Amino acid sequence: MAPEMDQFYRSTMAIYKSIMEQFNPALENLVYLGNNYLRAFHALSEAAEVYFSAIQKIGERALQSPTSQILGEILVQMSDTQRHLNSDLEVVVQTFHGGLLQHMEKNTKLDMQFIKVSLASPLGPQLTAGRTPSPI
Repeated sequence: MAPEMDQFYRSTMAIYKSIMEQFNPALENLVYLGNNYLRAFHALSEAAEVYFSAIQKIGERALQSPTSQILGEILVQMSDTQRHLNSDLEVVVQTFHGGLLQHMEKNTKLDMQFIKVSLASPLGPQLTAGRTPSPI
């Protein structure tokens, strides 16, 4: 490899590494927070399911009483509506996790591996030919 190309390659990799060292911690933190959000959402979702099951049972009992039928209908309807909303929100959260967080985490790791291999290689771009950093 010509000395100018080697210098150009090393300079480019140093710049890329610098950008990744500045950007990666924030990206990793974003992925970490997103995963924590998912865990919290699932815990909330489970608690809401228990809560609205209890509301539905109360509503079903109220339906049996002639004086509380309207209240029973409202409670059952409220529980059903909440379940539908929770189900829709679960789909959105799974899309967020699968469509964004997993890709961000994977691409961050791939970028760091690319930099390590590129910088460690005495052959520079010849060894890493065909490997390109992932688009973030």
